[in-house]
Amino acid sequence: MIKVLRIDDRLMHAQVTFGWSTSLNVKGILIASDAVAGNETMKMAVQFAKPAAVKLWVKPLDEAIAVIPKLNGFDYNTMVLVEHVQDALKIVQNCDCIPFVNMGGNRIAEGKRPILGTIYVSDQDLRDLAVIEKMGIKVEVQKMITDPSHSLDEFI
Repeated sequence: MIKVLRIDDRLMHAQVTFGWSTSLNVKGILIASDAVAGNETMKMAVQFAKPAAVKLWVKPLDEAIAVIPKLNGFDYNTMVLVEHVQDALKIVQNCDCIPFVNMGGNRIAEGKRPILGTIYVSDQDLRDLAVIEKMGIKVEVQKMITDPSHSLDEFI
């Protein structure tokens, strides 16, 4: 079962490894990223960062979209990780099994502004997140699993 789609440009890091995966009892993590899937060094790095008892899949975005419904049918909890809001939007437009989207860490960049600590978004990111919500999928803004979650409405 898919538990969450998390947007975090760092993908696999301590918060995911120890916080999110533990809290959600995750047994599988799918990284949907063309950049990581196409780079053996990056794939190795995320493999080393994953929790020991968790299965990891790294797929290009389109392959991930094809595999998400199958993962949703598994009897263990799975988290989907993407780097970009646009990737999350494409996934929810093509997969009807995403229960909610969590907007997590997103670094400062040209054209982005902070909305919550280290979470930076562009105007287009906010529009895309609003589209996700209009599709009936809850969007939460939350850096760490131990932090309170915020509704997207607070930032639009």
